[in-house]
Amino acid sequence: MLHCTPNCKRAEAGYNEKPGDFHPRDKSGEPLDQITATRIAAFLLAQARSPLVILSDEADSETARRALSLARKFDLALILDDRGTRNTLSLSMKSAGLLTATIGEIRASASQLLVFDLDPEMEMPRFWDFMTKEQKLGAIHIAAANPLNTIQTLRLALRKNEKANNTRWHNLPEKITSATSGAVLIGDQWLRAGVPLLTELFLWLKELNQIAHWYGLPCTSGPNSLGLSEVLLSETGYPGSLRFIHGQAEYSPYELQIELLLRQKLVDVVLMVGSPRNLEPACFDSFAQQGVKRIQISSDPPQGPCDLWFPCTKAGLDTYGEMLRLDAVPVHLQPVISSERLNPTRIISCLMNGENE
Repeated sequence: MLHCTPNCKRAEAGYNEKPGDFHPRDKSGEPLDQITATRIAAFLLAQARSPLVILSDEADSETARRALSLARKFDLALILDDRGTRNTLSLSMKSAGLLTATIGEIRASASQLLVFDLDPEMEMPRFWDFMTKEQKLGAIHIAAANPLNTIQTLRLALRKNEKANNTRWHNLPEKITSATSGAVLIGDQWLRAGVPLLTELFLWLKELNQIAHWYGLPCTSGPNSLGLSEVLLSETGYPGSLRFIHGQAEYSPYELQIELLLRQKLVDVVLMVGSPRNLEPACFDSFAQQGVKRIQISSDPPQGPCDLWFPCTKAGLDTYGEMLRLDAVPVHLQPVISSERLNPTRIISCLMNGENE
């Protein structure tokens, strides 16, 4: 039994789950030997007309690099399991600029926190443990039925525009302007709302920074969501939603959305690296209905029908791995238990070679 200090039930539950059988499985659940399963998977990828890789944020950074190499070799499309939030964020940053900071910087300098439609600890466990008591007690929580209208009204209120006088936000600029610095926290719901909302938000942040130092902090869960984006950015110049043709990367944040691809029947083989958290159950039904071949490399059993499942190790549980914290600090994970499962990077290397290494 592993005990964490300070206590984190989510971490303890994850570390105390022991991996089971290490044999690959076919769609009937029957075990396959590693060589046979690897050759079948490599054949499916090589013969596919429209293959797709979905990279889950439980993958460590080296697994992401290996998945990227696989995508280049087989001319795959590669997307992150994040509902396109990283791509939306990237486009909005290009439109307006993102003024962001690490958690440590916010703790050290933000005297006022504005939290929009979010419980930070639901996305980032123990978030308030990293903030001061004053920051937690003084945080302003804002429930916005219409987020875009809310930000537009707040921008008007900051200018003391009379259109904002009859809204519940008219007193908020006084608290904002009296703060020596601050941070605006948003979650996945806002990131998924699209470019117009985020652009409006970032323009507001720019205006706030004419008064004092204000930052934006997207609070999104996922062990290595930032690390995956950093790997893809450093290797290709783009944060995700990539299509490879003869090794050349094409960035298509709107076209490479899993729901859109399925509606247009543009996927015939999907390789999932890790266990996707953000896919709708309807997506798994669509895979089966459209005859999409599904291969999954994950520590947890796949959800829904799966043609081939490769049980693999999990960074920090039964293998080493490197991930990035949300404040961009690299973390080198060490195993706390041992298992006979293969590391996902080795499995992907085997798929690239078409046989067991």
